[in-house]
Amino acid sequence: MAPSALACFTKSAEEVVSHKGLFEAPSHERLWIQQWAFKKVPSIVSDVRKSMTLDIAYAVLADNVPGDCVETGAYTGGTSILLMKALHRWDAGGSRLLWAADSFEGLPAPTEQDSGADSHVGSKNKLSPSEETFINNLKEWEAHGPTRLRILRGWFSETLPTAPIEQISYLRLDRDIYASAMDSLRALYHMVSVGGYVYVDDYGSFDGCRRAIDEFRAEHGITDPLVYQYLPEDGNNEAVAWRKTK
Repeated sequence: MAPSALACFTKSAEEVVSHKGLFEAPSHERLWIQQWAFKKVPSIVSDVRKSMTLDIAYAVLADNVPGDCVETGAYTGGTSILLMKALHRWDAGGSRLLWAADSFEGLPAPTEQDSGADSHVGSKNKLSPSEETFINNLKEWEAHGPTRLRILRGWFSETLPTAPIEQISYLRLDRDIYASAMDSLRALYHMVSVGGYVYVDDYGSFDGCRRAIDEFRAEHGITDPLVYQYLPEDGNNEAVAWRKTK
Protein backbone atom coordinates (compact mmCIF):
# COMPACT_ATOMS: atom_id res chain seq x y z
CA MET A 1 0.00 0.00 0.00
CA ALA A 2 1.43 3.40 -0.96
CA PRO A 3 1.88 6.14 1.64
CA SER A 4 -0.76 8.82 2.13
CA ALA A 5 -1.65 10.46 -1.17
CA LEU A 6 -2.67 14.00 -0.45
CA ALA A 7 -0.40 16.06 -2.61
CA CYS A 8 0.48 19.71 -2.92
CA PHE A 9 -2.66 21.52 -1.74
CA THR A 10 -2.74 20.27 1.85
CA LYS A 11 -1.15 21.37 5.08
CA SER A 12 -0.61 19.33 8.14
CA ALA A 13 -2.12 19.27 12.02
CA GLU A 14 1.05 19.85 13.80
CA GLU A 15 1.53 22.07 10.86
CA VAL A 16 -1.45 19.70 10.90
CA VAL A 17 -0.04 16.29 9.86
CA SER A 18 3.55 15.74 8.76
CA HIS A 19 3.95 15.61 5.00
CA LYS A 20 7.15 13.60 5.10
CA GLY A 21 7.06 10.88 2.50
CA LEU A 22 3.71 11.85 1.06
CA PHE A 23 2.76 9.94 -2.06
CA GLU A 24 2.74 12.00 -5.23
CA ALA A 25 1.32 10.97 -8.56
CA PRO A 26 3.87 10.55 -11.35
CA SER A 27 4.49 13.76 -13.26
CA HIS A 28 2.27 12.86 -16.23
CA GLU A 29 -0.60 12.02 -13.89
CA ARG A 30 0.02 15.14 -11.81
CA LEU A 31 -0.30 17.18 -15.02
CA TRP A 32 -3.58 15.44 -15.88
CA ILE A 33 -4.92 16.08 -12.37
CA GLN A 34 -4.08 19.78 -12.60
CA GLN A 35 -5.57 20.12 -16.06
CA TRP A 36 -8.88 18.66 -14.87
CA ALA A 37 -8.85 20.56 -11.58
CA PHE A 38 -8.84 23.83 -13.51
CA LYS A 39 -11.48 22.88 -16.06
CA LYS A 40 -14.75 24.75 -15.64
CA VAL A 41 -16.94 21.78 -14.88
CA PRO A 42 -20.39 22.72 -13.49
CA SER A 43 -19.41 23.04 -9.85
CA ILE A 44 -19.02 25.55 -7.02
CA VAL A 45 -16.05 23.59 -5.64
CA SER A 46 -12.79 25.53 -5.70
CA ASP A 47 -9.94 24.41 -7.96
CA VAL A 48 -7.78 23.29 -5.02
CA ARG A 49 -10.63 21.11 -3.73
CA LYS A 50 -11.11 19.64 -7.19
CA SER A 51 -7.40 18.84 -7.23
CA MET A 52 -7.61 17.20 -3.81
CA THR A 53 -10.63 15.20 -4.98
CA LEU A 54 -8.57 13.80 -7.86
CA ASP A 55 -5.44 13.29 -5.74
CA ILE A 56 -7.41 10.97 -3.48
CA ALA A 57 -9.03 9.18 -6.42
CA TYR A 58 -5.56 8.46 -7.81
CA ALA A 59 -4.39 7.25 -4.40
CA VAL A 60 -7.11 4.65 -3.94
CA LEU A 61 -7.01 3.47 -7.55
CA ALA A 62 -3.21 3.31 -7.77
CA ASP A 63 -3.15 1.34 -4.50
CA ASN A 64 -6.03 -0.84 -5.69
CA VAL A 65 -7.97 -0.23 -2.49
CA PRO A 66 -11.08 -2.39 -2.82
CA GLY A 67 -14.48 -0.78 -3.22
CA ASP A 68 -16.50 1.75 -5.14
CA CYS A 69 -16.43 5.54 -5.01
CA VAL A 70 -19.36 7.22 -3.27
CA GLU A 71 -20.29 10.89 -3.39
CA THR A 72 -22.96 12.20 -1.02
CA GLY A 73 -24.00 15.57 -2.38
CA ALA A 74 -23.72 15.30 -6.15
CA TYR A 75 -25.27 18.73 -6.87
CA THR A 76 -24.82 19.69 -10.57
CA GLY A 77 -22.33 16.89 -11.21
CA GLY A 78 -19.02 18.76 -11.36
CA THR A 79 -17.05 16.51 -9.03
CA SER A 80 -18.95 13.46 -10.26
CA ILE A 81 -17.58 14.31 -13.70
CA LEU A 82 -14.05 14.36 -12.24
CA LEU A 83 -14.55 11.05 -10.44
CA MET A 84 -15.96 9.40 -13.56
CA LYS A 85 -12.97 10.66 -15.55
CA ALA A 86 -10.68 9.24 -12.85
CA LEU A 87 -12.37 5.84 -13.05
CA HIS A 88 -12.10 5.81 -16.83
CA ARG A 89 -8.39 6.71 -16.66
CA TRP A 90 -7.15 4.70 -13.67
CA ASP A 91 -9.64 1.83 -13.50
CA ALA A 92 -10.28 1.40 -17.21
CA GLY A 93 -10.39 -2.38 -17.09
CA GLY A 94 -12.10 -2.57 -13.74
CA SER A 95 -15.66 -2.62 -12.55
CA ARG A 96 -15.74 0.00 -9.81
CA LEU A 97 -18.84 2.15 -9.63
CA LEU A 98 -19.51 5.74 -8.73
CA TRP A 99 -22.54 6.09 -6.47
CA ALA A 100 -23.86 9.67 -6.66
CA ALA A 101 -26.33 10.49 -3.88
CA ASP A 102 -28.44 13.63 -3.74
CA SER A 103 -31.99 14.63 -2.82
CA PHE A 104 -32.14 16.90 -5.89
CA GLU A 105 -34.45 18.94 -3.66
CA GLY A 106 -31.80 20.92 -1.80
CA LEU A 107 -30.62 20.59 1.78
CA PRO A 108 -32.73 19.47 4.73
CA ALA A 109 -33.65 22.14 7.26
CA PRO A 110 -30.81 23.12 9.62
CA THR A 111 -31.17 22.04 13.26
CA GLU A 112 -29.70 23.29 16.53
CA GLN A 113 -26.56 21.25 15.74
CA ASP A 114 -25.92 23.62 12.85
CA SER A 115 -25.88 26.72 15.04
CA GLY A 116 -22.95 28.27 16.88
CA ALA A 117 -21.51 31.55 18.01
CA ASP A 118 -19.66 32.00 14.72
CA SER A 119 -21.89 29.69 12.76
CA HIS A 120 -21.83 29.47 9.02
CA VAL A 121 -25.15 27.66 8.60
CA GLY A 122 -26.42 25.82 5.53
CA SER A 123 -29.87 26.79 4.32
CA LYS A 124 -32.98 24.68 3.71
CA ASN A 125 -33.68 24.05 0.01
CA LYS A 126 -30.29 25.50 -0.95
CA LEU A 127 -28.43 23.65 -3.71
CA SER A 128 -31.35 22.03 -5.51
CA PRO A 129 -30.63 21.34 -9.18
CA SER A 130 -32.69 18.63 -10.80
CA GLU A 131 -31.55 15.09 -11.46
CA GLU A 132 -32.03 15.88 -15.14
CA THR A 133 -29.51 18.73 -14.86
CA PHE A 134 -27.05 16.40 -13.16
CA ILE A 135 -27.36 13.75 -15.87
CA ASN A 136 -27.23 16.26 -18.73
CA ASN A 137 -24.05 17.81 -17.33
CA LEU A 138 -22.34 14.43 -17.15
CA LYS A 139 -23.41 13.68 -20.72
CA GLU A 140 -22.12 17.04 -21.94
CA TRP A 141 -18.70 16.26 -20.43
CA GLU A 142 -18.78 12.68 -21.79
CA ALA A 143 -18.73 11.29 -18.27
CA HIS A 144 -22.16 9.69 -17.95
CA GLY A 145 -21.15 6.04 -18.37
CA PRO A 146 -24.34 4.26 -17.23
CA THR A 147 -22.46 1.01 -16.61
CA ARG A 148 -20.30 2.82 -14.02
CA LEU A 149 -22.76 5.30 -12.51
CA ARG A 150 -25.46 4.66 -9.93
CA ILE A 151 -27.69 7.55 -8.81
CA LEU A 152 -29.27 7.47 -5.36
CA ARG A 153 -32.07 10.02 -5.34
CA GLY A 154 -33.61 11.05 -2.03
CA TRP A 155 -32.73 12.13 1.50
CA PHE A 156 -29.60 10.42 2.77
CA SER A 157 -31.40 9.10 5.86
CA GLU A 158 -33.73 7.18 3.54
CA THR A 159 -31.52 6.08 0.65
CA LEU A 160 -28.08 5.36 2.11
CA PRO A 161 -28.93 2.72 4.75
CA THR A 162 -30.45 0.42 2.11
CA ALA A 163 -28.23 1.27 -0.86
CA PRO A 164 -26.77 -1.94 -2.35
CA ILE A 165 -23.18 -0.78 -1.86
CA GLU A 166 -20.83 -3.55 -0.76
CA GLN A 167 -17.50 -1.82 -0.19
CA ILE A 168 -16.10 1.71 -0.50
CA SER A 169 -12.60 2.85 -1.40
CA TYR A 170 -13.40 6.57 -1.49
CA LEU A 171 -16.19 8.29 0.42
CA ARG A 172 -16.61 11.93 -0.58
CA LEU A 173 -18.98 13.97 1.59
CA ASP A 174 -20.20 17.29 0.22
CA ARG A 175 -23.14 18.70 2.16
CA ASP A 176 -23.28 21.65 4.56
CA ILE A 177 -25.75 20.30 7.13
CA TYR A 178 -25.04 18.33 10.33
CA ALA A 179 -27.73 15.74 9.54
CA SER A 180 -26.46 15.14 6.00
CA ALA A 181 -22.89 14.54 7.14
CA MET A 182 -23.91 12.36 10.09
CA ASP A 183 -26.42 10.34 8.05
CA SER A 184 -23.71 9.66 5.46
CA LEU A 185 -21.16 8.47 8.00
CA ARG A 186 -23.58 6.34 10.00
CA ALA A 187 -24.80 4.55 6.88
CA LEU A 188 -21.52 4.18 5.01
CA TYR A 189 -18.38 4.49 7.13
CA HIS A 190 -18.30 0.81 8.11
CA MET A 191 -18.11 -0.03 4.40
CA VAL A 192 -14.93 2.02 3.83
CA SER A 193 -11.99 -0.33 3.25
CA VAL A 194 -8.82 -0.11 5.29
CA GLY A 195 -6.58 2.10 3.18
CA GLY A 196 -9.57 3.97 1.78
CA TYR A 197 -10.21 7.68 2.17
CA VAL A 198 -12.94 9.87 3.57
CA TYR A 199 -13.01 13.41 2.19
CA VAL A 200 -15.23 16.12 3.71
CA ASP A 201 -15.67 19.12 1.47
CA ASP A 202 -17.46 21.48 3.89
CA TYR A 203 -15.56 20.79 7.12
CA GLY A 204 -13.93 24.20 7.26
CA SER A 205 -16.93 26.09 5.90
CA PHE A 206 -19.95 24.96 7.92
CA ASP A 207 -20.17 24.47 11.67
CA GLY A 208 -22.79 21.72 11.46
CA CYS A 209 -20.72 19.65 9.07
CA ARG A 210 -17.60 20.04 11.21
CA ARG A 211 -19.53 19.15 14.37
CA ALA A 212 -20.89 15.96 12.77
CA ILE A 213 -17.43 14.84 11.67
CA ASP A 214 -15.82 15.57 15.04
CA GLU A 215 -18.61 13.84 16.96
CA PHE A 216 -18.61 10.75 14.74
CA ARG A 217 -14.84 10.38 14.94
CA ALA A 218 -14.91 10.76 18.74
CA GLU A 219 -17.80 8.32 19.19
CA HIS A 220 -16.09 5.66 17.08
CA GLY A 221 -12.56 6.18 18.37
CA ILE A 222 -11.24 7.28 14.99
CA THR A 223 -7.76 8.71 15.49
CA ASP A 224 -6.53 8.66 11.90
CA PRO A 225 -5.07 12.16 11.42
CA LEU A 226 -7.00 14.77 9.50
CA VAL A 227 -5.21 16.31 6.55
CA TYR A 228 -6.39 19.85 5.93
CA GLN A 229 -6.73 21.62 2.59
CA TYR A 230 -6.29 25.38 2.60
CA LEU A 231 -7.20 28.10 0.14
CA PRO A 232 -3.98 29.56 -1.30
CA GLU A 233 -5.34 33.09 -1.44
CA ASP A 234 -6.27 33.49 2.25
CA GLY A 235 -5.11 30.34 4.08
CA ASN A 236 -8.62 29.42 5.19
CA ASN A 237 -9.45 25.74 5.60
CA GLU A 238 -12.21 24.34 3.39
CA ALA A 239 -11.87 20.56 3.28
CA VAL A 240 -10.31 17.71 5.26
CA ALA A 241 -9.62 14.07 4.58
CA TRP A 242 -8.35 11.05 6.42
CA ARG A 243 -7.15 7.60 5.47
CA LYS A 244 -8.81 4.73 7.30
CA THR A 245 -6.20 2.54 8.96
CA LYS A 246 -8.34 0.10 10.95
